[in-house]
Amino acid sequence: MSKREIPDSPLLLMRSRYSAFALGGYGDYLVETWIPRLHAGLSSAELSVRDVNWVGLTIHSHRSSADLGEVEFSAYFTDLEHNVQEHRELSSFCRENGRWFYVEALR
Repeated sequence: MSKREIPDSPLLLMRSRYSAFALGGYGDYLVETWIPRLHAGLSSAELSVRDVNWVGLTIHSHRSSADLGEVEFSAYFTDLEHNVQEHRELSSFCRENGRWFYVEALR
Protein backbone atom coordinates (compact mmCIF):
# COMPACT_ATOMS: atom_id res chain seq x y z
CA MET A 1 0.00 0.00 0.00
CA SER A 2 1.21 3.47 -0.71
CA LYS A 3 1.55 6.14 1.96
CA ARG A 4 -1.57 7.94 0.77
CA GLU A 5 -3.55 4.75 1.47
CA ILE A 6 -2.48 4.62 5.11
CA PRO A 7 -5.58 5.18 7.29
CA ASP A 8 -5.86 8.52 9.05
CA SER A 9 -7.44 7.35 12.34
CA PRO A 10 -6.85 4.53 14.84
CA LEU A 11 -10.24 3.02 13.97
CA LEU A 12 -9.53 2.89 10.24
CA LEU A 13 -6.02 1.57 10.89
CA MET A 14 -7.44 -1.18 13.13
CA ARG A 15 -9.91 -2.21 10.44
CA SER A 16 -7.24 -2.25 7.73
CA ARG A 17 -4.86 -4.30 9.91
CA TYR A 18 -7.61 -6.83 10.63
CA SER A 19 -8.22 -7.12 6.88
CA ALA A 20 -4.51 -7.64 6.26
CA PHE A 21 -4.40 -10.46 8.83
CA ALA A 22 -7.66 -11.99 7.52
CA LEU A 23 -6.57 -11.98 3.88
CA GLY A 24 -2.96 -12.99 4.48
CA GLY A 25 -0.08 -11.92 2.28
CA TYR A 26 0.10 -8.35 3.63
CA GLY A 27 2.99 -8.69 6.06
CA ASP A 28 4.75 -5.65 4.59
CA TYR A 29 1.71 -3.51 5.38
CA LEU A 30 1.46 -4.92 8.92
CA VAL A 31 5.14 -4.14 9.60
CA GLU A 32 4.78 -0.71 8.00
CA THR A 33 1.83 0.20 10.25
CA TRP A 34 3.33 -1.18 13.50
CA ILE A 35 5.43 1.23 15.56
CA PRO A 36 8.95 0.12 14.57
CA ARG A 37 10.48 -0.09 18.03
CA LEU A 38 7.76 -2.45 19.29
CA HIS A 39 7.04 -5.04 16.60
CA ALA A 40 9.23 -7.57 18.42
CA GLY A 41 11.30 -8.39 15.38
CA LEU A 42 8.46 -10.06 13.51
CA SER A 43 9.20 -10.18 9.80
CA SER A 44 6.83 -9.34 6.99
CA ALA A 45 7.14 -12.98 5.85
CA GLU A 46 5.93 -14.24 9.25
CA LEU A 47 3.09 -11.73 9.31
CA SER A 48 2.05 -12.64 5.75
CA VAL A 49 1.19 -16.22 6.69
CA ARG A 50 -2.55 -16.76 6.97
CA ASP A 51 -2.62 -19.39 9.71
CA VAL A 52 -5.96 -18.40 11.27
CA ASN A 53 -9.35 -18.35 9.58
CA TRP A 54 -10.62 -14.92 10.63
CA VAL A 55 -14.37 -14.60 10.07
CA GLY A 56 -15.47 -11.29 11.57
CA LEU A 57 -14.68 -8.09 13.40
CA THR A 58 -16.73 -6.11 15.90
CA ILE A 59 -15.58 -2.72 17.17
CA HIS A 60 -16.71 -2.16 20.76
CA SER A 61 -15.24 1.30 21.32
CA HIS A 62 -12.66 3.68 19.93
CA ARG A 63 -11.22 7.02 20.92
CA SER A 64 -8.39 9.28 19.94
CA SER A 65 -7.08 12.64 21.02
CA ALA A 66 -4.05 14.45 19.74
CA ASP A 67 -1.55 11.70 18.98
CA LEU A 68 -2.88 8.77 21.02
CA GLY A 69 -5.74 6.37 20.38
CA GLU A 70 -7.35 3.14 21.51
CA VAL A 71 -9.65 0.66 19.82
CA GLU A 72 -11.40 -2.15 21.66
CA PHE A 73 -12.53 -4.93 19.35
CA SER A 74 -13.41 -8.58 19.02
CA ALA A 75 -12.00 -10.55 16.11
CA TYR A 76 -13.67 -13.87 15.42
CA PHE A 77 -12.02 -16.97 14.01
CA THR A 78 -12.82 -20.65 13.56
CA ASP A 79 -10.92 -23.31 15.48
CA LEU A 80 -9.93 -26.75 14.19
CA GLU A 81 -13.44 -28.06 14.90
CA HIS A 82 -14.94 -25.13 12.94
CA ASN A 83 -16.35 -23.49 16.07
CA VAL A 84 -16.27 -19.69 16.13
CA GLN A 85 -13.95 -18.31 18.80
CA GLU A 86 -13.40 -14.73 19.96
CA HIS A 87 -10.18 -12.77 20.40
CA ARG A 88 -11.00 -9.59 22.36
CA GLU A 89 -8.38 -6.85 22.62
CA LEU A 90 -7.86 -3.25 23.58
CA SER A 91 -5.19 -1.90 21.22
CA SER A 92 -3.21 1.29 21.55
CA PHE A 93 -2.16 3.53 18.67
CA CYS A 94 0.03 6.59 18.33
CA ARG A 95 0.58 9.19 15.64
CA GLU A 96 4.12 10.10 14.65
CA ASN A 97 4.95 12.56 11.90
CA GLY A 98 1.27 12.73 10.96
CA ARG A 99 0.88 8.95 10.58
CA TRP A 100 -0.98 6.51 12.84
CA PHE A 101 0.74 3.32 14.00
CA TYR A 102 -0.38 0.29 15.96
CA VAL A 103 1.58 0.19 19.25
CA GLU A 104 0.47 -2.81 21.31
CA ALA A 105 -2.34 -4.76 22.91
CA LEU A 106 -3.15 -3.27 26.30
CA ARG A 107 -5.35 -6.23 27.23
